[in-house]
Amino acid sequence: MAEMVYERARREAKAVREGYPIGTSGTRDLEALAMRLGAYVFFDQLDSDQAGFIVKDEGKSFAEIYINSRDILERQRFTLAHEIGHLVDRRMIARDEDYSFMDYRDMRNGSDLHEFFANEFAGELLMPAIPFLSTVVDRGVYAAASEFGVSPAAAQRRFDRLSMHPPEELNG
Repeated sequence: MAEMVYERARREAKAVREGYPIGTSGTRDLEALAMRLGAYVFFDQLDSDQAGFIVKDEGKSFAEIYINSRDILERQRFTLAHEIGHLVDRRMIARDEDYSFMDYRDMRNGSDLHEFFANEFAGELLMPAIPFLSTVVDRGVYAAASEFGVSPAAAQRRFDRLSMHPPEELNG
């Protein structure tokens, strides 16, 4: 059976996390990870409907990730992890040398598989399934959001996704 997009995204995030420890606050670890994977990170005041974006031009060795500096830190963390998901998807998996993705707050990105991959990747990178679910069950979504350094909305979306497609560790 072919691997589903969410399974691939989660697997890639676990592999990245094994090689690069990711903390639960701030963006420093994520910025260092992006640099190691081939992207510079910039924080700038983007339009209010933009969370962040990544751009990589053919011929340039590094991609550039821009994060909206107006957002709260927890949102910046998730957006940066999401953009790293695009980097892994395009550079490491597809071997693309020319790509760009703009991530909006509304549903303009829709159900695009690249966005889906990046969201699943970011969820697994920042909120590893088993510790995250354990925290939600023991103390609730708000406690999990606080513990993993994400917004309550991101924690709820992660819980919903894991409820729909439980982690493979629970199937063993």
